[in-house]
Amino acid sequence: MAVGLLRSKLPADLRAKVNVRSAGTLGIQGSHATEDAVVVMKELNIDISEHVSGGVTESLVADSNIILVMANEHTKYLQKKYPKRRDDIFLLRTFDRKSKPLGMESIPDPIGLSTEAYREIRDMLAEEITRVLPRLVRLIDDYYALAPAL
Repeated sequence: MAVGLLRSKLPADLRAKVNVRSAGTLGIQGSHATEDAVVVMKELNIDISEHVSGGVTESLVADSNIILVMANEHTKYLQKKYPKRRDDIFLLRTFDRKSKPLGMESIPDPIGLSTEAYREIRDMLAEEITRVLPRLVRLIDDYYALAPAL
């Protein structure tokens, strides 16, 4: 859901420049988005029906400029597994925030929960992505300003 939301919120001129990917820390490969995820995203006119899961790989991490994760345990796992990329891995709810968020820092995984839980988590993700989007756009613009030939 996060990838679909971020892709939909990115300015049109940046969508072709930025590769937004999703990868899990459990290494689950080839599963499609759950029916509940597809349904609640379709409510926002975002189609994630073609999404297929994949795990985090060394090449994916190497090709990433920034890695945003949903849960504290994801941050710890990735920073331990890829210590050279430690400074590029961020928890979504704490990224570009001066103080800790109210409530929990991690965004729960809705797998196995109700459709309403998916909706609540989708809205949580949408709020956080909207919050961080200006900073992400600045980072993307700065990257391409420094590397105009890309």
